[in-house]
Amino acid sequence: MNVVNLIARIGLVIFVVEALVMLGFIMFGATHSFADALLDATLLTLFSAPPLFYWVIRPYARERMEIENAERHARTRSERNLSQVLDAVVDGIITTGEKGNIQVFNPAAEKIFGYTASEVIGNNLSMLMAGEDSHRHDGYMQRYSDTGKAKIIGRGRIVKGQRKDGSTFPMDLAISEIEIEGNRIYPGIVGDITERQKAEREII
Repeated sequence: MNVVNLIARIGLVIFVVEALVMLGFIMFGATHSFADALLDATLLTLFSAPPLFYWVIRPYARERMEIENAERHARTRSERNLSQVLDAVVDGIITTGEKGNIQVFNPAAEKIFGYTASEVIGNNLSMLMAGEDSHRHDGYMQRYSDTGKAKIIGRGRIVKGQRKDGSTFPMDLAISEIEIEGNRIYPGIVGDITERQKAEREII
């Protein structure tokens, strides 16, 4: 129900009720005085309330509820589809918040690092890097947050990844940025490039 339709319904209800009230005054030969005006306003309020509720407010509330349910179902379906996509991709997908805390850790990332999602979510992304790369990453993100100057956002780089068992490996890391409801989110794509680098050395 759009706004124009809603206003039209309210106006029609008030008009009809007012007409009936005035017709009653005419039929009973009432003279117009302050008391008549007060009675008119009181009767208008009393008789307008039920039709306004049943004919205007209740349909409007029902329509709003249907819209909200449809939006909720659409969000649920979208989230389910996104979850299926994240589960299917072969690259590790890791999403962090503004402070670097991990929010999403897909199955491919679990396979790369040896951690389960529950073990890393809430922790800083730097736990998945070794040595200086761990400290540099935190510094890059802090400077970006303070200055807005991107050094690693929107571009790929090779860092030293660290698995749960402590072993390290060359890791391709690409971080981008999106904003959702005023919050900055940093999706990252990670990949173990050990075999790629090995193949490159053999070619050389």
